[in-house]
Amino acid sequence: MMNAKKLGALAVVTAVVIVAAVFIEESRKPVERTTLSQQVFFPDLMSRLGDVAGIGIVSKDNRVTLSEKAGRWEIGEMHGYPADPDKVRRLITGMAGLAPVEKKTSNPELYPRLGVEDLSSPDAGSVEVSLSNRGGALLARLIVGDSRPPRGDASAMELYVRRPGEAQSWLVRGDLRVARTPDAWLDRRILDIQARRIRQVDITQKDGSRLRIFKEKPQDKAYQLAGLPVNAEVKASHRLDAIAGALADLTLTNVAPAKGESPAGEQSLHAVFDGFDGLQVSMTVTDQEEGGPVAAFAVKATDEADEAVKKEAGELDARLKPWLFAIPAYRLEPLRTAPDDLVEKPQPKAAG
Repeated sequence: MMNAKKLGALAVVTAVVIVAAVFIEESRKPVERTTLSQQVFFPDLMSRLGDVAGIGIVSKDNRVTLSEKAGRWEIGEMHGYPADPDKVRRLITGMAGLAPVEKKTSNPELYPRLGVEDLSSPDAGSVEVSLSNRGGALLARLIVGDSRPPRGDASAMELYVRRPGEAQSWLVRGDLRVARTPDAWLDRRILDIQARRIRQVDITQKDGSRLRIFKEKPQDKAYQLAGLPVNAEVKASHRLDAIAGALADLTLTNVAPAKGESPAGEQSLHAVFDGFDGLQVSMTVTDQEEGGPVAAFAVKATDEADEAVKKEAGELDARLKPWLFAIPAYRLEPLRTAPDDLVEKPQPKAAG
């Protein structure tokens, strides 16, 4: 029979073993997590970034097809209109930079909790992203689920992901932002021609009324209003500046092929912007019953323009002429200004 002294000694030994086991087990967890975080989810992708020529993004209700052609990324679902190159680059490098943090569930019944279920699931909230080379061979493919606030580094993201066809899901860290709709990938820049380049703007409204503003020289401080009545003054010179700057940082909300025909609706204005350097941009705006105003552009250079401006005009015309651009209505407000709204007429002298 074991005496009290032996029993006490055994208890001490047992406690030491349990504490040691717990310490070993707990110490393994951060080591495994740290080791994983030093890896990348797609080990071969970083060295093959230059091979990526196709991107597929598929969710339950949307599909986006991005293709690289002659150095430019195009959106298949938007008639081949250019994609935002910065967004494309961030997606590709984001995929390559994903680092596994820890394994999560392998039970398909639990996938919806992480948002990594197959797209064939009735209520799938996941999105599948694939990268391929010019020959169509897959370079990387991933089901992307929910995100969560990162631990420690607020500049990073943590996402739940799963490789298609594999049961194991993962928590990964990185910066992967996946826009699910084709229009979200549009390169929204149309033109960025600053007012300082503009010599004159000639606008014809739908009622036939005309407005022209101009500068004689680039160094002139203010634009003038053509046809200003004698003794009248421009009411607010900053409104003339807004007209001259209508093409500065001009962006689209949507786009459609021009197809060589006028868009449905009522033409509301035609504006011609002439630059001091010989660049000329024509803009025709049509007000549609649905969808707001759309604009068509034509660009050319005058004979006096130098070769650089002629090259710029040719490239802009080739890029813009095939398309109709939906433009925010507020950006067109300066061009719709009536001449009378710009003129401060002299008050008649009181009889006396």
